Amino acid sequence: MKKEHVLPVILISLLLLGSTVISCTNPSNNDNGNGNQSMPSGMYVAGYYSGARSAESSTVGCYWVDGTRYNLLSGSSDDSGSLAGSCPVGIAVVRGKIYAAGISGSDITDEKTYKAWSSVNGVKTDLHPEGALFSRINGMTVAGGKVYLAGYYKIQKAGKWVNVGSYWVDGVRHDIDDVTYGFYDIAVENGDIYVIGHIKYQPHIDLGIDGSPSYWVNGEHHLFPIDLLTGGGGYQTYAWLNRIAVEDGKVYAVGRWVNSPSLEDSSSGGCYWTPTEMVNLDPGRGIRASDNNADIAVENGTVYTIGNTFNGYIADNVFIITENSACYWINGEIAYMEGSDAYPSAMVVRNGKVYAAGRDYSNGFTRACVWIDGKRRYLNGDTADAVTFEE
Repeated sequence: MKKEHVLPVILISLLLLGSTVISCTNPSNNDNGNGNQSMPSGMYVAGYYSGARSAESSTVGCYWVDGTRYNLLSGSSDDSGSLAGSCPVGIAVVRGKIYAAGISGSDITDEKTYKAWSSVNGVKTDLHPEGALFSRINGMTVAGGKVYLAGYYKIQKAGKWVNVGSYWVDGVRHDIDDVTYGFYDIAVENGDIYVIGHIKYQPHIDLGIDGSPSYWVNGEHHLFPIDLLTGGGGYQTYAWLNRIAVEDGKVYAVGRWVNSPSLEDSSSGGCYWTPTEMVNLDPGRGIRASDNNADIAVENGTVYTIGNTFNGYIADNVFIITENSACYWINGEIAYMEGSDAYPSAMVVRNGKVYAAGRDYSNGFTRACVWIDGKRRYLNGDTADAVTFEE
């Protein structure tokens, strides 16, 4: 029998905003059986597993290679150590060096405790700015031997707590004050630095649109199109960015749109942007929306995105979910992946083949997994949030 979740339409949108989900500990997560399989040579996946400590911070950052799990940070362990509670959001492996970045905190479910960090071969560097309430890294890349990170921190200015969008180059922070919520991802091509985020843009605010999707090239601001946003004021209308890709100087970003002029009148969907268009990824056919597009890759002009679709129907202004499916799109054409209640978080494309990482939710527990061209393989951990191949 298919399960039903009865939630207000707008609540579903709010639940999907967060990219880090902490769940119960799966008793079998430290088992190598139950479907764990080896991964392709040179493929690294980063995520976390639940340690033995009872506090919320009992998550331990890790990575998998050849199907075997290793703790990501030196000194972290299942049951003790100051590095427990760390969740990586990115990983890169270049000539044998393992680079990672993410967040840690005394309560990993509470953003107010987050502190940003990066690491090289397990040695952690604290990136938390002095005086900040919290800080976080959302995206990373390595190019030309340098580590580039994107994120934000909250600090008090003129008596008010404000978010400051930031990017780091080899640990040196660069702030851009007009970013509303922070930077969400970063890319580097031919020495140029690209980041994505949002600003408060008055002409859009006048239309009833909150948080204008934007990108920056070497610090210069550009607006993405807002074709799918109806505006009209009222409850909630915005676009949300998740990940960036750049090919031959052209910027792509993936995320979602929400049109909610009122609590009773709400619609949303997944999409991706180029500098000149906003492409809807809602597959239709009775499916409400591709509402959680998590990552994007571009290879030789072909656009790959990854996320979820939700089958269901609306009754009395409530959306009834009957099925959640993991999927990816190639130039907007959808392909479904194995698993129901599965949530891909990251992807990489090599020669037209899609490699993805995420989590699968079943029997009250989460399990880390990877997909290779849609075929799922389990890992011994709670969730996987980043995937890469060694360069």
